[in-house]
Amino acid sequence: MMFGVKVAHSLPGRTRFYITKQLETSHIETWLRSFPGVYSASYNQVTGSLLIYHHITLSLYSLKLFIHKYKHTLKQAACSWKKAIPIIASGTIFLVNWYLQRSSYPSIVKALSYWVSTFTAISTSYDVIKDGVVHVLKERKGNANTLTAASIFASLYMKNPGSALIITLMSTISELLTDYTSEQTKHYIHSVLKLDVSYAWRVKEKGVEEKVLVEDIQVGDKVVVFTGEKIPVDGIIIEGNGTADEASITGEYMPREVSGGDNVYAGSVLQSGHVTVTVEKVGEDTSLSKIVKLLEEAQDKRAPIQNIADTVAEKMVPVSFGLALLTFFFTRNLNRAMSMLVIDFICGIKLSTATALYASIGRAAKEGAIVKGSDHIEKMSKLNTVILDKTGTITEGTPVVQQVI
Repeated sequence: MMFGVKVAHSLPGRTRFYITKQLETSHIETWLRSFPGVYSASYNQVTGSLLIYHHITLSLYSLKLFIHKYKHTLKQAACSWKKAIPIIASGTIFLVNWYLQRSSYPSIVKALSYWVSTFTAISTSYDVIKDGVVHVLKERKGNANTLTAASIFASLYMKNPGSALIITLMSTISELLTDYTSEQTKHYIHSVLKLDVSYAWRVKEKGVEEKVLVEDIQVGDKVVVFTGEKIPVDGIIIEGNGTADEASITGEYMPREVSGGDNVYAGSVLQSGHVTVTVEKVGEDTSLSKIVKLLEEAQDKRAPIQNIADTVAEKMVPVSFGLALLTFFFTRNLNRAMSMLVIDFICGIKLSTATALYASIGRAAKEGAIVKGSDHIEKMSKLNTVILDKTGTITEGTPVVQQVI
């Protein structure tokens, strides 16, 4: 993930860099705007040009260094793909071992396949095994990973590395599915409330209007918004009047009459009139961006049922070990006792609960309804009466004639 960065040209408060690697526009721009002293950042994928407006005292070296640090965020994003490695490795080795053991290959080939499968099962489950063992040593009790680790070693003890590989495969797929569902939920929320405005009309000296990128708008600038356009910033109207649809911000479907001295918010739509706005907040500081951020963070709020699931799963660990001991006590058959450990149903209790809640929030967001956390999903399941104070909460707010009699 290495890429070169060089200064194309620089003026006091304005610097253009050229980057050799093509980057995600929104990611690099958001990253740069988080640096103190940077007012705006605009990246062009085609030319690899990164234009930055910043405080005149900001050194180019610190800016360049900060851009280089961006590659670490790329590595972190790439790390998510590393979770797929155990799936690929376990699945491939399992199929190869299954084929070789059932074919007429020499014994040495089968033995080699057996040991490769054993090594793969342990190496791909290293993090799970480590967490399970450390949890026992520190907390004096097992967790779901402890049982998974025991299941893997039980399979290996019974000389069945295939079962160990399948356990690793299913466990990793479950975790990836949960992570994917969570990320999709955040994506849907962002898509529902995104600003979706690239340009704005900034008023220059002598009242001349110029079309500029929204990223180039700074606090204190004056922008003009015309009928039908989205308001790109948070600010105060200094001239003009009209009606603004603020449903994306307040949930109120009825347009609001706005005029001089009124506050307006990014994401609102000016349905009629035209206004001149003094910019107070831009980019990540706008109310819309903060709402999106709060909603994304809210998805990590745990519902009570998730805590119950975790508690049940934790208490089921000793039960599983107890069943294994009882099986051995009554049957005196070690293989049967070990089989009780291989039947690992604890992870399913934890992962399925979280995945179902994330999926519910994601589906709601896809349909245009925003849910502020998993705990609200659980509360909604217990509702039998819903009282609404305004129809715009659940409807389009645009009544139509369905039938004339």
